Amino acid sequence: MRRVAGTVALMAHLIHGSPSRVAQFTDPRVNERIERRTAASILYHAENPDEIPARLRELDTEWDIERALATMSSAVSLTGLLLAFRRGWKWLALPTAVQGFYLQHSVQGWCPPLALLRKAGFRTVEEIDEERCALWALLEESGGLDEESGDERESDDTVNAGRGGRMSRVGSNGADMEMKPREPQPETSDGA
Repeated sequence: MRRVAGTVALMAHLIHGSPSRVAQFTDPRVNERIERRTAASILYHAENPDEIPARLRELDTEWDIERALATMSSAVSLTGLLLAFRRGWKWLALPTAVQGFYLQHSVQGWCPPLALLRKAGFRTVEEIDEERCALWALLEESGGLDEESGDERESDDTVNAGRGGRMSRVGSNGADMEMKPREPQPETSDGA
């Protein structure tokens, strides 16, 4: 019984559930570089608010670190399986190691490829969303957003407001607000 309790305590210590766990396991210099890049984007768009909708669309397609890691893990594992099938069973060590790293990342929030991906500039979902929320606030301040409907005034394009078409942002009163993409407006006929 004591052994089980010790194992449970060890697992509880190893499982890192914080949403910022990737940043916690990243070299502080890399985190600073990512934060500077995000701040530079926000400052640039504060001076060029007409470019905010395009940047929001870019953020909607930006690959976060989890997606990059999952894709890399799958690609290397499948390559290892193919090599094992064609060249010999010793190649099964490759997908085994990769999936071990991926399990380690899932449980602890860190694995060896993480450092390489962070250095390459991959950000967490939270880091991407921080920039997105700041840009929405800038868009609202610049008058490019109708506060009641959540629509952009100056653009006919629908800006996908985050994963699943919705996102959270902080309103002027400090409370979380939900942003929704603009619903398509029916075309009106002026009788011509």
